[in-house]
Amino acid sequence: MYRSNINLNFSLKILISLLFMAAATGAKASSLALKIEDFGKKYQASSSLLEKRTYLDSCLKYSWKSENDSLKNYFKLEKVRFFLESSMLDSALGFNKLNLELIKNERDSSVFAADVNNLQGIIYDYLGDYSKSLKYHYRAKGLAFKNNDRTRLSRTLYDIALVYSNQGKYQDALNLHYQSLRIKEELKDSLEIANSLSNISYLFYYLKDYSRSLEYQNKSLEIRKSHQDLEGMAISYSTLGKLFHEKKDYKKALDYYKRAYVLDKKTSNRIGISDDYTNIARVYIDQNENEKALATYQKALELDRRIGNKLFVLKDLNNIGILYMRQKRIAEAKKLYEDLNKELGTISNNDLILNVYFNTAQSLLLAQNFEKANSYFARYNSLKDSLFSDKLANNIATIKVEYEMEQKDKERIALIKEMALQKQELEYQKMIKIIFIILFVSLSIIATMGYFIFVRYKRGLNN
Repeated sequence: MYRSNINLNFSLKILISLLFMAAATGAKASSLALKIEDFGKKYQASSSLLEKRTYLDSCLKYSWKSENDSLKNYFKLEKVRFFLESSMLDSALGFNKLNLELIKNERDSSVFAADVNNLQGIIYDYLGDYSKSLKYHYRAKGLAFKNNDRTRLSRTLYDIALVYSNQGKYQDALNLHYQSLRIKEELKDSLEIANSLSNISYLFYYLKDYSRSLEYQNKSLEIRKSHQDLEGMAISYSTLGKLFHEKKDYKKALDYYKRAYVLDKKTSNRIGISDDYTNIARVYIDQNENEKALATYQKALELDRRIGNKLFVLKDLNNIGILYMRQKRIAEAKKLYEDLNKELGTISNNDLILNVYFNTAQSLLLAQNFEKANSYFARYNSLKDSLFSDKLANNIATIKVEYEMEQKDKERIALIKEMALQKQELEYQKMIKIIFIILFVSLSIIATMGYFIFVRYKRGLNN
């Protein structure tokens, strides 16, 4: 699933120009603006996580000195986005909690409050806590609705749809994506329309409606091509590759995956390149080209180690372990999974942990270490049962959150209708007063004129 991001360069141009315009002190504000713009460009251009973090911290520091609230809030949010994109979920959660502290007053209906709540929803979605995710997303939706902010309303609906997708509620997700898409079409936001079409395509892929999935992804791709959105085009090519891979058309799948790789390489999207390597390796496995698959997985592993993305490194090692077992390299697979299990405490991705437990048990079975294999199968089953219970509790909590938010939406709509009726009543009363005044003035004029006519008539009689 693809999440849309605010373009840093575009946002910076707006905020920097505002800072220049508000530069009452002249040189000092202009100097700060230039520093922020310089570090912002370096942040955007860098492909090193350490460098990006350093440049972003500099932007944040100078934005505080600028005393420009829009600028400060922008970089506070950008820091959370950075942690998210770097898979540093605990850091994202911790930093955004500080942002939430700033908007503790529930009456704060600012744009910043809406964005902070939506980001918190995204973080909990990544962590797999869907009830909390929906709680914050619905809060953001309420703020967008209250502010009549159609852009943020469409984005929040889009993000809620992604949560439902992750829960396997594909039909609910589809309905919300269509709601979001309609608003984006009203706003004529073509790139955001392309993002929605791409995710709708993904949903049809999961629903195994491959012809519709293909239709929507091609529509998305055409828009992205017209805007020269290389990153978006790479995502479309990758999805098209998955579609043809599912149809066992390995030649076309490989062609699309390689097109995605070329574009990700051009845009220096290292996370995208890593994903491309993984997809290409899977095609090689299905074609029984295990050596090619292993070499490609190792490229992904090397790249993810350079990026410093621990979660992706562990996924790569798990893929390599599976391939070792396919090649009957049992001792290497067993050693790899022993090392991999030592690293599991550093991540919170339960799907990967389950996968590693199961594959560790398989490698031990192949090594004929049955007792130890049973212990890992027991760990696998225990975690699976625990997750099922958590999922059930989450589903109950999610239903509760959805009901409460639906009630709040109804209350807001009822309040708006009541206010509209009160306004109509006031306007009606005002109109009655105006009519009464007009009638009173008219009658006064008629009475006055009648009096003068009567006086003249009397004078005429006397004469």
